[in-house]
Amino acid sequence: DVPSAFKLFVKMKNGKNVVLQPETYVQLIACIAENGYFLNGADAIEGIEDLDYPEGSGPALFNILASELAENTVEITSALAKRLYNGFQRGFQRQATVSSLKMMHLFESLKVNSERALPDELIVSRVRIDESTGICPRSGTRLRLIQLDSNQKHQ
Repeated sequence: DVPSAFKLFVKMKNGKNVVLQPETYVQLIACIAENGYFLNGADAIEGIEDLDYPEGSGPALFNILASELAENTVEITSALAKRLYNGFQRGFQRQATVSSLKMMHLFESLKVNSERALPDELIVSRVRIDESTGICPRSGTRLRLIQLDSNQKHQ
């Protein structure tokens, strides 16, 4: 029930003394992906207009949620990356641009993919970002690099 999960997520996010873990974001994003709400032209998540989100579905909603995740975490575990991958695989399986996405087995590892993506390809890949340029090899996008001090590295 995506609408109920999203309402609970927003309530928790806005709660005092609540810190959402990466797992919370990943589970929500994967659930939304599995149900096709990130597809172009998808119907808006019911009730989202009452939750102060400017987008109710599609790639724009994904960008908002991914940005929130990025603001609150530096990295996600391999298990969470697989959860995201499988969520997108299920939700986008009928799209021609993601026909190469195959369901990952629980014990299978998400391998690094450095091949340049096609212009209309959905990128759901593990990549190794060049530390000096911050450029993603799949998309060609320059990512912002965050320099952590020694205290932050140990948290």
